[in-house]
Formats: sequence, structure tokens, C-alpha cells
Amino acid sequence: MDFLDQPLPGHMQDISAFRQLLSTPSGRLTCPDSVAHPEEPDSLQTSMIESWRAAEPSQDSRIKLLRLIKDLTHIINVEYGGYDGKEGQRFYVDVFGSVSWGGDTGHSGDVDLIILDRQLLHGYVPKLWRRQPGQSEQTPKEALHKRDYLPVPIPGVPGCYDTMSMADTLKRAGFEDVKSIPNASTPINKFKYADLECDLNANDLGGWYNSSLLLRYCSLSPYVLRPMIHTLKLWSSHKLNDPSGARGPATMSSYCLTLMAIAYLQHLGHLPNLQDVVKVPEVSRPEDTSEHDVVWVSWGKEEGIKARVAFSLELPEGWVQKEKDLTAADAIRGFFEFFSLSGTAPLRGERFDRNSEIVSILMGGIAPRAKAYGQEAREASERQQLLENMGVPAHKIKSSNDEMRLARIAEEPRMGKGDRGIQPRNWGQNKLVVQDPFLWQKNCAGQMTKGGLDRWWTTIDNTHRAMKLRGKSFTVSELIMM
Repeated sequence: MDFLDQPLPGHMQDISAFRQLLSTPSGRLTCPDSVAHPEEPDSLQTSMIESWRAAEPSQDSRIKLLRLIKDLTHIINVEYGGYDGKEGQRFYVDVFGSVSWGGDTGHSGDVDLIILDRQLLHGYVPKLWRRQPGQSEQTPKEALHKRDYLPVPIPGVPGCYDTMSMADTLKRAGFEDVKSIPNASTPINKFKYADLECDLNANDLGGWYNSSLLLRYCSLSPYVLRPMIHTLKLWSSHKLNDPSGARGPATMSSYCLTLMAIAYLQHLGHLPNLQDVVKVPEVSRPEDTSEHDVVWVSWGKEEGIKARVAFSLELPEGWVQKEKDLTAADAIRGFFEFFSLSGTAPLRGERFDRNSEIVSILMGGIAPRAKAYGQEAREASERQQLLENMGVPAHKIKSSNDEMRLARIAEEPRMGKGDRGIQPRNWGQNKLVVQDPFLWQKNCAGQMTKGGLDRWWTTIDNTHRAMKLRGKSFTVSELIMM
């Protein structure tokens, strides 16, 4: 692993979850046997820990991945002038996503790769946007949603930012099954390297920073959070992990499920809020470059999206961990109990109320909605009925409704973290809100269809009932088949 002896430049080395992961002993290898085999027998605990341990990547697979990173880094620098500057090498390829923070389950999955650019450390900054603030739309909205839509190339950036150019480079280098997806929010190239299915993006930094945050939470609870996430991902992979809707109604992504696991442990007091100290501007504007600890993501869009990537590496002052004796099995039982829609009150805390609460690790676990689910739509309907009864003409009602809607949207730059009584308008129409910790206006569960969400909650309920019925004899094998 000589490649790791060459650190990433500057702050990149400290942010890279993959570099940090490989520089410390794996929790799967250091986990004491007493964690897997508690004094009071618990089949779920034992099977969870054993399954998690067995998912440790082999040395050969790690070496293969490191070789890929090294080769890609060299290829991209040669092809796109990364060795030409006086400041030294410009491009570095790194890993992000579940592989980078130890969340891989040992089953097949994509490896997420990113081209880091030393000259664009903040990503898709406003001066590079295809549409500058105040300009009219450069591309009609209907064209943006067509399958064959290709984003306009951005002047002044190297060719590796162009997925079509990058695809040609990958093919010439001998990579197999190369496929470009240029019209995604984060444009990527898919390709195959040996038995690895890879997704490569150019400097879209949100997921890379996010992986560092997830790694930090995992390091604070290596024998509870890590096996908990592992088990939840196995559970969801059987029927529920289809966020794109390729096999039916779109369901929950594994990333969203990971956020829910962290939030639940925060709710118990087992994990802190590492973003509690993040400073929030009174008004946030996407084009404002004066804020610290921000990057801009979504190179496929006409305007970048601001991501606030700050978090603390230290525990909050005065924070004391609760539930110190919590096991991974108890955590997973509590998770299904907490999010279940049926049954008695949970043993730990109150049951999650999807009508009045959201899931947010940014706000410390579970946070109140600014308005109850469906409340805004009900109020609008009642107002519409009242105006109609008063004989107000339809065109005036529509005009008034449009004004109110625009005024509501105009409030959103003042929402902060979402704890100021202002939250995105569309959250009120989502039965489940799981706030992204960096993209504060994003609901990570927002892509789920009604059918997908109903199926997810039904499976939560069924799993909770089966766990209660089987008690400590319940195992991971049974959980996966729910």
C-alpha cells in the first residue's frame, strides 16, 4: 500500500474518509469477542456482529482499489494537463461513499470515485455557473428532463469535467463497460475495473465531505452504529433498496437509512450532534461566496447548490453519552420500535411522529416540523373554499394563491438549519422528511414514491412485530427475509 505513503495535498488528506479509514485499525478486526457473545445470550447480537465482521474487505480487494486510484490519478493528470502547472500535480482520485467509511456490506455495490481538483477546492463555484444569478433560464425546463439532454460544457474547466471526454479517456485506457450519465445532477461515468463496478465524478464534493462526517460518527460508536448500519443495509437490500425505482416504486436509499440510524442514536443520547456548533447566516444566498466551510455541488445543473460541510471533530462541550451499555441488537430493536406505526409505546423515548417530526442529524436527531404534515395544503384548501363562497373570481383567487406561494418560497433563505419556524414548503407534502446534513433544504427521503414509502413502513411494522414475537432468538438471517 505504498500509494498511501503519498498523502493528499493540504486539507484534502484530513477530509478524505478513505485515507482516514485505512490509517486506523478496522473495528471489525478489533471488536472484542465479548461484544459478539454477551453474558446473556442474544442471537441477534451474535449474528449481527458475526455478519458485520465477515464483511471486512480482503487485503487483495483493498490493494486492487488502491491500484485503480493510482492508475486513474496518473491517467487523468497526463490526459488533462495535471502535471503541467508550477504548483505540482493538479488532480487526485479518491474514494467516497460507503466503501470509504467502512459501510460496505461485502455484497456487490458500486465504488464511488471522485476527481479532486486542487485549483477548484470549492467545487462548482458561482463564477462557473451556466446561468449567473438574475439571468433567465438558459435551457427550457422541459429540455432538462429529456433523456438525451446534454448540459452545456462549462468554459474554462479541464476536459475531465466533460463526461463524454472522460468516457473516451477511460475507453482508451482499457476500462470496460464505460457509460456516461451527463444529465444527472452529479454527472458521472460508470465503468468496470476487474470485478469493481465504479462511478466516477469530477470534483462534485458533497458526497466526499459527507463521507468524512459519517466516518466520524462511526468512530464514536464502532460496535453499535457500524453493525447497526450493516444490518439495516442487509435488511433493506432484500426488497427495499431501490431509490431509482428501477424495479418498482422508488424506495429508500442506503444513505438515507444511515442518516436515520445516526439520528435514532442521537435521539437516545448515545451519539452527539457534531454540527451543533455550525454557525448559521441570517439569510443564505446560493451565490454568496463570503461564507466559510461551504462548497458548491451539482455540476449538471445550471446553478450550483451550496453545501455547508462544517462539523466538529470534538465532542460538544458538556456532552455526556447516555445508554453506554447499549448493544447493536438493542439499537436495532429500538430503531424498528421507534419508527413503527403500530404497537405499544417504545421502551426508549417516544415513538416517532411523522406528522409533527422530521429526522435530522443536523438538529440532533429528531426535530419538530415547522408545520404539520399536510397542514399547509389543508389551510390552502380551506382558504380557497372561503374565497369561492365569498364570490371572489377564479382568476383573482389563482393570482392570490400564486402570490402566497412565492412569498412562502421567498422565506426559505432564512430557514437556517430548519429550527427557526421556516422549512422548505415541499416538506409539508412529504410523509417522511430526512434532512440532509449538508444540503439543508434537501429531504433525502423525498424521492420515495407513495407506494415505496408505504411498502417501507409496512416492512418496518412487520419486522418490529416479528422481533417482539421471537425475542432474543431472532437472528440476522430472519431479519433479511422480512
